[in-house]
Amino acid sequence: MMSANLFSAEGRKQQKELTQRRAWVIAISALVLLMYYPLGVFILVTRTHSYGYMSSTEKYLAAVSAVRGQIGIQQIGFAIVMALAVLLALQGFDFLFHRTQLDFYESQPVSRKERFRSVYFNGILIFVVLYAVTMLVTLIIAAILGTVNMVLFLEILYEFVRIVILFLATYSITVLAVMITGNLPIALMMSAFLLSIEYLYAYVIQYYAKIFYKTFNQTDSSATAIGAPLYHAVDAVERVTKITGSTDGTITQKLLQQMIRICFPGDMITLLVAAVGTVVAWMCYRRRKAEWAGKSIVFGTIRTLVKILVTVLAALTCGILIFEFYNRGTVSKNITNYAMPIVITIASVLACAAFEAVLSFNIRAVCRKIWHIPVVIVLSLLIFGIYKNDVTGYDRYIPAADKVESCAMYINGNSASYYEDNLKNAVEAYDYYQRHMYLKNVQAVEDIVLESMDYMKTWDDTQTDYYSAIVVYRMKSGRQIVRQIM
Repeated sequence: MMSANLFSAEGRKQQKELTQRRAWVIAISALVLLMYYPLGVFILVTRTHSYGYMSSTEKYLAAVSAVRGQIGIQQIGFAIVMALAVLLALQGFDFLFHRTQLDFYESQPVSRKERFRSVYFNGILIFVVLYAVTMLVTLIIAAILGTVNMVLFLEILYEFVRIVILFLATYSITVLAVMITGNLPIALMMSAFLLSIEYLYAYVIQYYAKIFYKTFNQTDSSATAIGAPLYHAVDAVERVTKITGSTDGTITQKLLQQMIRICFPGDMITLLVAAVGTVVAWMCYRRRKAEWAGKSIVFGTIRTLVKILVTVLAALTCGILIFEFYNRGTVSKNITNYAMPIVITIASVLACAAFEAVLSFNIRAVCRKIWHIPVVIVLSLLIFGIYKNDVTGYDRYIPAADKVESCAMYINGNSASYYEDNLKNAVEAYDYYQRHMYLKNVQAVEDIVLESMDYMKTWDDTQTDYYSAIVVYRMKSGRQIVRQIM
């Protein structure tokens, strides 16, 4: 069994040898973690002691909040963890990029399966041990400074598990990037591609919805990338911050349970990404040939798929840039009818040429795989056309009244703030209406929306004398739909 091999005498010996050869990356990882977590907590907590305008209770709550922000669910240290995951994965499997090193490893009396397993789990072992020790030191410092309570301790324990899951997902994706590439620079770019491509597409697609859909509401719509570990890390911080922002800094067990319920689905998806990434990386490693060391992307099908995804994204992004650059009142229709499709077409050609030149490290390779260009142009213009012509009927959609539990409707752009029951923390109007307005006469709301839709058919982006409102449909299924009307 895998576990028996890993923890046998021979397995422990292999892990020890691997760890010794990776001393420099261990030193860097340890230094970064110690600088950010224990030292960061010490500085932030001791700084709260100098707040002379605060009472002792307020200083305590500020200190606890500082610890939570550094090592709790709302921490942004996940970015450091993801960077270390990329570093450990690239350094661990670096031998695949060098033919001489690869020949040496292949000549050893160790199976490919055992070699992959040893290197793969060595990187995970290094991080988990370093992170556990770092968290222990940080907790001791926080306890000495008097900022650790039971709820905070439980939150930190849960966040420890979340960080390990995030590391596993990022690490496995980066290992996969190594397995399908032949040199370090391309592997680094491939890792960035795999980790961010869904997020980037979600953002660009949302931007096209913002440009062309009149009922699209930017405030309540965020780019959703279900399979991206980074998305779930950022989303958890944003959503947890929203529910803790209306408190005086005290986190109760009930609130902690609510925070965990927010994070848990994303954590499970991230764990699934880690498992899938590991399996696919192993499958690619089995099929990888030694003579591929030094190449760019070693699998032809994957190379074509990556090229199409990157170049279509680049073309659509150029369409957005030209829209924003020239979008000035009356000329905007000319932009969407002529300038944007022309720029998208030109950008598709240039992006395909640039991709081949970069991956081949040869400027003369710009004309390779020229048949990819029309494919990219068609796909890019197809996506553009779907949003420009509202093929999906987004602006015409109104949910059936009998499927809506309740609604909320309020003026868009209301800058007023409201206070919750504790009268200490202000809540933006948008959040306040979302929480407290429940209109039960759904049909009356939808009659207003229908009248607005009739008006919007005659509306164009040269008009500025209008007010907009936000309509929130709370569906009986639990789904929430948000639209903007005028």
